[in-house]
Amino acid sequence: WGINADRICLFGESSGGHLALLYGYSRNDQHKVRVVFDNSGPTDLTDIHQSSSLLYSITFLLGNYSENAQLWHDASPTFYMTSALPTVIFSGTADSLVYFSQSELLHDSLDNHGEPNLFLPVVGGGHVLSPADWEEWRQPILDWIKRYL
Repeated sequence: WGINADRICLFGESSGGHLALLYGYSRNDQHKVRVVFDNSGPTDLTDIHQSSSLLYSITFLLGNYSENAQLWHDASPTFYMTSALPTVIFSGTADSLVYFSQSELLHDSLDNHGEPNLFLPVVGGGHVLSPADWEEWRQPILDWIKRYL
């Protein structure tokens, strides 16, 4: 299939975006992952200004924040900026599940650490990349990813 196992781009939507970021930033010891594409993934689980359904899901998985604050912190990609990678951030400004502020936080954190990132806010967009959004942004995204692979 022509896959180069030393040049990987991880892609994820929603919780998959969170996992792609978390793996790429905190578990990429062999540096094979070169780029991460996050579509509406939560980036800071310790942020108490989350939607109730997202907080419910996180609590279900990690337990109560007051009892497991370190676990919530350790599961948050924004706390791994020293090993962050070039990142594409795609997010709808009207996302009611993972608030747009999570993507803004990731973008600002990457900028503050000098890490290349392509931030693509979709004005009025919802939770995940729609086929129309993908068609509009596909080629610029692929060109940007290829630059860092």
